[in-house]
Amino acid sequence: AGSDEYSELRMKRLLLEMEAALGETGDQRPHIIFVMNESFFDVTRLPGLTFSADPLPNYHRLEGQTTYGRFYTTTCGGGTGWGEMQGFKGVAQDFLSPERANTDLTEEEYALLPSYVRVLQENGYHTTAFHAHTDEMYNRSVNYPQIGFDEVLFFESFKTGATYEGGYFDDSSSADVIISLFEQYRENPVYLYTMTMQNHQTYHAGRYPENRVEVSSPLLTAEELEGVTCYVNGLYDADRMLGKLVDYFSAVDEPVLLVFAGDHPPSLPLSQEETVYTRLGVAPSITSAQWSAEDYKNMMVTDYLIWSNYLDGEGQVPNSTMSMGATVLELSGVRNTPFFAWMNQIRRETMLFHARILTLAPSGQVVSGDEPAIRAFRTAYTDVIYDTLYGRHYLG
Repeated sequence: AGSDEYSELRMKRLLLEMEAALGETGDQRPHIIFVMNESFFDVTRLPGLTFSADPLPNYHRLEGQTTYGRFYTTTCGGGTGWGEMQGFKGVAQDFLSPERANTDLTEEEYALLPSYVRVLQENGYHTTAFHAHTDEMYNRSVNYPQIGFDEVLFFESFKTGATYEGGYFDDSSSADVIISLFEQYRENPVYLYTMTMQNHQTYHAGRYPENRVEVSSPLLTAEELEGVTCYVNGLYDADRMLGKLVDYFSAVDEPVLLVFAGDHPPSLPLSQEETVYTRLGVAPSITSAQWSAEDYKNMMVTDYLIWSNYLDGEGQVPNSTMSMGATVLELSGVRNTPFFAWMNQIRRETMLFHARILTLAPSGQVVSGDEPAIRAFRTAYTDVIYDTLYGRHYLG
């Protein structure tokens, strides 16, 4: 794709546009803690549910002090690794070959494609990835090092003293791992990425010994509420993880950025024909074949928050897997690359996100992919990926 319009003159003009987006390099080089929390989203946004207590007290308390908002992702109910890789690279799956998963590319392709982790590594960061499960899914033990992680760790390395909730290495123990790794490497700037596991599906009665938050709804039977209640109680522990990390890093003298986001909304089936989302009127059907762009917007979205001990928050700002890496690099102030600087400019001025039939404006509103500015960006973006993977590498 992109080869019909691809030319040396066009690519050189595009490179000049990208370079113009580069800002000044800062001198802070903050520590960056990025938590991708399994199935995290603000469940209180769902209509028709009532909670005995706020399941996200820390998240809601911190909203007023931070940058936060809707986080648009690539899937609903699964596909964590695909969303992760789009986040690391800023390269949408739609712009790669449809036969290729972005978690299973060749070593050469990973080396050629952009990666904000690699940018941080080249700026002197020690880069560590920790997954609170095994290495059995999404080829992480192979592709994580190829996109710039110095170190890739799984839960087996941290079993001693760990606790488990809901059948998995829990979020409290994941927070302890983050703090331990930070203390180990904090003499230099660190980038610590963590993918949690505690609130992974399936959600069912008895998974937790007691419910800290009860959920009720006139639209769901007591039996149907069991899965929702299980999910919400895992979410409550995710929120406690957020609070634990903020408490710890508030006492750290060095500058810190903490990003906390959900990988995708949870899968909450009721039967082969219904989900909690269809029953509550959030989605029209269990499969996406009948979804409109607005339905995709409602379903492929979680929430995120960026807390810092040295920067003021911007309030509510939508973001996405396509642009979060560019945001992190801008906030860190490191020596950036033309590609990620350009992506940050595009996020603010032209397009926030695209996946399937969904295209979002910077405000988070659904727009037509045929709008001239968006069509021009998508053509340029396609050419960038083509040049990067298959072309003459005009862009470096």
